[in-house]
Amino acid sequence: MANAHLAMLVPGRSFPLILLLFLGLRVSAQDDAAAQFANYPFRLRLEHVSENSSVCVLLRSDGQYHLEHTRGDEILVAEGRLGESDLARLNLALDSDQLQQISQQKIVAPLMYSSYDQLQLNVFRKDHWQNLQFPDATTQRAYQAAIRPILTWLNELPNAPHRQLSEDEGKNNCLTPEKLHLKIRIAEAPLSTKKTGAEPGAGISGGRADAQPEQPASFLVRYARDRFSNNTLQRTCVIVGTAGGYRMERASQQISYKMRASVFEGSVSAGELEELKQMLDEPRLKNERHENGLPEMTLRDAEVISVSVPREKHIQHLLFSDSSGSLFSRKGAAANSTDDTSSIAPLEAWLQTAIENKKVAPLKSAHPDNCASTP
Repeated sequence: MANAHLAMLVPGRSFPLILLLFLGLRVSAQDDAAAQFANYPFRLRLEHVSENSSVCVLLRSDGQYHLEHTRGDEILVAEGRLGESDLARLNLALDSDQLQQISQQKIVAPLMYSSYDQLQLNVFRKDHWQNLQFPDATTQRAYQAAIRPILTWLNELPNAPHRQLSEDEGKNNCLTPEKLHLKIRIAEAPLSTKKTGAEPGAGISGGRADAQPEQPASFLVRYARDRFSNNTLQRTCVIVGTAGGYRMERASQQISYKMRASVFEGSVSAGELEELKQMLDEPRLKNERHENGLPEMTLRDAEVISVSVPREKHIQHLLFSDSSGSLFSRKGAAANSTDDTSSIAPLEAWLQTAIENKKVAPLKSAHPDNCASTP
């Protein structure tokens, strides 16, 4: 499988949850917001993590910065101040129309990525943060004109004059001081995800292979199926809303190639919706507690199925995996694993009949979101 990393149903999972402090600000009106944050001190937080290095910087509006750069066993923690001309050039890049027009919804994460290259960019915009997360190098390519000047500045910053700090004295992941935490703007915050045991690495990692969105109960069920075979990952996901509207996505990607995806939307009939509701309330499914991910082994063929159902006080998460006859440990010994999916078999049959087998034309210019939202 070369060294491909498989993003198995975990949108955005590799970015620290602590960075939620940058998600946005709750304000009552635009004028109040502008006045409230007229003297807000921070301008930019930038983090770039690759296979060989990790660098982050927190920049204040007046040009003062805090930098942390890790390469191998070498760790640089430094602070300094940009000159007026350097700060002006950076602000031009940060305020470019190209950058301001990028939204997280436009950044479509691939199913697989062949290199570990993550970029998080948070730019303060008068009364809110523009938050962009690029999970790998392929997602950055379409926006190179906007982000290249900023990455060039970041790469050159360790060579600029600075005051070096000890790791114990200054390392803080380039976060703002706690007293300046920003309130989350609920309407615009991305769906939160559960932490998984899977980390980027060769093959399909072990632990929980699926982090489901902890949404309000605005949907009845979310189902996703990943199949990896012949160096190709295929994904089908469906989310059904409470009123019967659904979103389905079909995606496919070969290692080192671009992902291809189609998005479909429609509605099930009243009878089909009632049948689904009754099925989801069946005691066997309602009481199921199955969460079995894949072990840390190399896979030639595998299937992972996840199901999420909002219950009265929680969201029920189920995870099933099948790697029968295709899973090999690092020592070369065969190890087979096949889960019993009979508890979700009626649901899968319903999805096939009510949604997957129907001839619905794909939406034009729709961005896949791994079925994180209903129509």
